[in-house]
Amino acid sequence: MKSISTTIIFIGIVQFSFAQNTWVQKANFGGTKRYGGVGFSIGSYGYIGLGWDGTIFQNDFWQYDPVNDSWTQKANFGGVGRNGATGYSIGTKGYVGMGQNGACQKDFWEYDPSNNSWIQKTDFPDAARYAVSGFSIGTKGYIGLGTSGSAGPFYNDFYEYDPSNDTWTLKAVFPGSIRCGAAGFAIGTKGYVGMGSNVTLNTTYSDLYEYDQSTNSWTQKTNFPGLPRTNFVAFTIGNNGYMGTGGNFTSSVYYNDFWEYFPAFDTWAPRASLPASVRWSAVGFSIGTNGYLGIGNTTSSGPYLNDFWKYITREDDVMVNEWENNLNISVFPNLSNGEFHFDMNGREFKAGEIKIYNIGGENVYSSQLNSDRSHFDLSDQPDGIYFLKIKTEQGVGMQKIILQK
Repeated sequence: MKSISTTIIFIGIVQFSFAQNTWVQKANFGGTKRYGGVGFSIGSYGYIGLGWDGTIFQNDFWQYDPVNDSWTQKANFGGVGRNGATGYSIGTKGYVGMGQNGACQKDFWEYDPSNNSWIQKTDFPDAARYAVSGFSIGTKGYIGLGTSGSAGPFYNDFYEYDPSNDTWTLKAVFPGSIRCGAAGFAIGTKGYVGMGSNVTLNTTYSDLYEYDQSTNSWTQKTNFPGLPRTNFVAFTIGNNGYMGTGGNFTSSVYYNDFWEYFPAFDTWAPRASLPASVRWSAVGFSIGTNGYLGIGNTTSSGPYLNDFWKYITREDDVMVNEWENNLNISVFPNLSNGEFHFDMNGREFKAGEIKIYNIGGENVYSSQLNSDRSHFDLSDQPDGIYFLKIKTEQGVGMQKIILQK
């Protein structure tokens, strides 16, 4: 999924990295300043379009080339101009639908970059709405939640779209409160929806839920640790989620902070804030190992923005790329006030190294591994979450550990 859109541990595979926390300003978005657009990537290109520029509900559509740092206008979106639509990609096609332009919409369109054309597909099968949540997993797309007006009604229904036969299927209802402006992104075979707001209830949320496509079920995950918010950017890089910006309608406060979500550990970590204006209703997507974020507005009434930023990641010393997690490490006690013990479940220790990283990716402990070395002490470190990495000739293993004195 590369849409309103790293670090992961799969069963048997480990890939773990930390962001470098670097933002670089790129060429301004090619269209007018605006907010509430849609964005996604297909292959090595990004796409942004639609939105409200203070005067017109736009239907223009632009392609971003990261190699040349340039924008090219493409065929206009096939429907009427609007903001608050959702967009994502499946394979080599892009999909955009819903939104509002004074009236709520339920039409749904496919974009083919090979011939720069839009084709209308089957309408969303439920109420017309905007500020919905969308993402894709594999060959299927998912859309739900949203609102039919500034004061509601709000929704928590959830639908699957199958582009192979252009059909919609109702899936398990989102288990959180009805809302709009929630995040939607996917990591591997799981989807994630969270945060958002309900003006009628005067509530802005910070919860997060994971959707399992294989079982059609939801699981609540660790709450977003930043301030509750709505209309913010979410995308994936590799296999971690990244989220930031947005606003809180309850307090009328807007943000430029940025966070990383580790699904393997159900853990959040702060990342470098966007070095630009606070904003909500911006657009984000990822291309390869980098994220992109732009446009939006700084308050509920403007000013509107057209700046565009690149978020850079890198492989760090903590990276373990596509190696088997074959050491099968156990750590105990795990929550500890400082001293931890570990073993490899009966396997003999070989020469190697032990490294421990804090949540920011900083190496806080290093030691050589031998047959007499099966413990370490972090009592000089502050409480928090750490990551143990053991590397030997036999392979590599990692575990999350929790220090609490």
